[in-house]
Amino acid sequence: MVNLVSVGEFDLDEGALQAAVDTYLDFKSTDEDQRNWNREVLNSGHSWLNQRDLTADTVSEYMSELREATGDDHPILSEEDFDDLEAKVADDAGNFVKNLVALFEDESSLEDRIERFRTNQDIDLTVISALLTTSDPDRYVLYDEEGFETLIRYFTGLHSPDLGDLSVGKRYELYRDYCSTIQTDVLSEKLADATLQDAQEFVGTVTHSAECRYNFILRYLFRHTSRLEEFEDQTSVFLDEIRTLPQAFLREQLEAYEGRQKIAKIRYDVLDAILDGASVDIDEIAARENANHEKNIMNSWDDYKILAQIYYNYAKDRVEAYIEDLLDYLRNEIDADQLSTHYVTYQGATNIPSTRSWAVLYPSVLGDHKSAYQLYIYFYPNEIEYGIDNGSDVPRKEYDDESFESEDEISIQNVVEAYRERLDTFWRWNEELIEEPDSAEYDELPWFETVEKHLQRKKQIVFHGPPGTGKTYGALNFAKWWIDRGLDEEDHFDDAVEDRLRMVTFHPTFSYEDFIEGITAKTRDGDLVYEPKAGVFKEMAEDAVEAYEDADSKADAPRYILIIDEVNRGNIPKIFGETITLIENDKRLGEPNEMRDELPHSEDRLVVPPNLYIIGTMNTADRSIALVDAAIRRRFRFRHFPPNYEVLYDQLGFDGEQDVKTKASVEEGEDLGALSILALSAINERIRDSGNLGKGKQVGHSYLIGGTTDERLVESWKNEILPLLDEYYFGDMERLKEHIFDGGGESLFNWKEQRIADFDSDALRAALSELVGEDGEVE
Repeated sequence: MVNLVSVGEFDLDEGALQAAVDTYLDFKSTDEDQRNWNREVLNSGHSWLNQRDLTADTVSEYMSELREATGDDHPILSEEDFDDLEAKVADDAGNFVKNLVALFEDESSLEDRIERFRTNQDIDLTVISALLTTSDPDRYVLYDEEGFETLIRYFTGLHSPDLGDLSVGKRYELYRDYCSTIQTDVLSEKLADATLQDAQEFVGTVTHSAECRYNFILRYLFRHTSRLEEFEDQTSVFLDEIRTLPQAFLREQLEAYEGRQKIAKIRYDVLDAILDGASVDIDEIAARENANHEKNIMNSWDDYKILAQIYYNYAKDRVEAYIEDLLDYLRNEIDADQLSTHYVTYQGATNIPSTRSWAVLYPSVLGDHKSAYQLYIYFYPNEIEYGIDNGSDVPRKEYDDESFESEDEISIQNVVEAYRERLDTFWRWNEELIEEPDSAEYDELPWFETVEKHLQRKKQIVFHGPPGTGKTYGALNFAKWWIDRGLDEEDHFDDAVEDRLRMVTFHPTFSYEDFIEGITAKTRDGDLVYEPKAGVFKEMAEDAVEAYEDADSKADAPRYILIIDEVNRGNIPKIFGETITLIENDKRLGEPNEMRDELPHSEDRLVVPPNLYIIGTMNTADRSIALVDAAIRRRFRFRHFPPNYEVLYDQLGFDGEQDVKTKASVEEGEDLGALSILALSAINERIRDSGNLGKGKQVGHSYLIGGTTDERLVESWKNEILPLLDEYYFGDMERLKEHIFDGGGESLFNWKEQRIADFDSDALRAALSELVGEDGEVE
């Protein structure tokens, strides 16, 4: 049964609190000395105040009493805090006592008393809370900002405060109320004569003690997983449990599913019946919705999977917080910051709910968890298992696992020690998968031979297309492939690539001097002299000429390739200067119309040999191909690079377009990778149809390459795709909203504040699903 513990207008989840209390009581006896010391300090101050009047003459004695009781290493107040208090007393003891007595005894609200004391004395809330607590430990608690934030993050049921919106005094008052509620409604059931200080100690221990904190997380997930198994085969029991969820939450879920189809519509009808207090026949509801569709929408679904999403949504934020914090802690404890994390909650990897969850650590260098051996922790019903496992794309290796099969066995230290014991094996296995980078490696693409023919005829080509379509990637791989095809057996590929392949990026300040020849100043015998300095193209032309002239067969002379990235960002006529004519096929070395130009600084005569080839890349979002200088257009071939969704099918593990549409559908779990591909296609279709943008400003497929996890896909959309759209629309959010998102997209953009929103994978999934439609078809 789901119960909330109310704290005014806010609440806490009782189930999570009960798991934490049980963990705290197990832990409590191991740290009793520290707690007793806390109480002694507080009682010491309280006893002093009960026996003496607080005056300007006695306040120094009161401070000394607290300092002496605290000791050197106690966390209640630091030496610096005491020094600051004593300095204020020394400065004006009468005024300090007046304000302190008002803090203790004034009849105004606690919030007002704290705000007034802070204003008058400029003292931190932590110190104020210590003074209040020593005055009356039964009414006040030591304030713990970090503990309060974690308490809210870990235990909120439905409604939580935004501490940043509260005054300092209100924040303390609310924290005290939380502790008071925990004391009376939760802790007192299991701890006889529980006090307010016990509640504060509970909060501090569960949020600050690593052992207690992470044992609680393991215990909660153990219980949660085991409870789900009970629901899996007992639909009526599960429905009864869902009925106990907060009514406000159920109404929110109803609104979220309103207007949707298929499985979402079944959930809507279930929620509608529950909120009306009516009986629920899931089979009847599912059959009614199924009749509205040609295909059977229930292929992958059963009663549990339909209901579990509603149930999980209630605990979703807390469960994710637990697992994320657990992974961070384990990574830190084994001193392995270079490891990445991945986890799948009870929502399932493909959005089809399950009765289990899991989390892994793996080497970042291997790209994703599927391609690595992992340090794992799996949460099964009535069992937590941990150790080393293999990703789905690497060979299976055997290693003994460890597990907890009851709550009494749970120990976060056992997990840490198990990871440490396996760390050498973990690294050794993964190092076997890590190959040293080799410049000889390249991907051979199907269009290479076509480009080869273009270059043999024209000597230079431009790859043009929208950003992210693989132009530079294709140029580099083609160049390596073509160099490799021309090598003799005795040639070494790495050396050939280093000698014969160069790359330069044009930009607005790139000049003739950088590309052909300039001058450089040098000191010689104490005098400043100016000497010619060859640019990248002249150097390469001279090397290619030497290789061409030394070749036994001119037709088989070694190929030299210059890649000019973003060729359209430079002033091409000025950069090439008079040499623009020399690159023409019939003007090259040994050709009928061979030409040589005398350079202005060195007076060398530059000639371009037939074995020097130029590949340019051009981002059409920056400049249309139609605007390229006519002299360049005449001397270069052009190859268009549009977005290629088939590359994404392969990269993200789909078997063609239909498989993508199937996996993107609601009944198959709305796979985020599939939705991303379809959404990218939808966005590009709208861009092509836009009179202001057109095909040159589409969004390339490469932004989604590597998006094998929801986390990476969120990063790609948030940090690359959406900022590019914002740039295309020159920050005109209203046009972007209407043209691309049909007036929607609120989860991806904060339209009011004119910025990209801070969304998670669920928000992205919902937004992309809305964009492409429930059946994977563009809306």
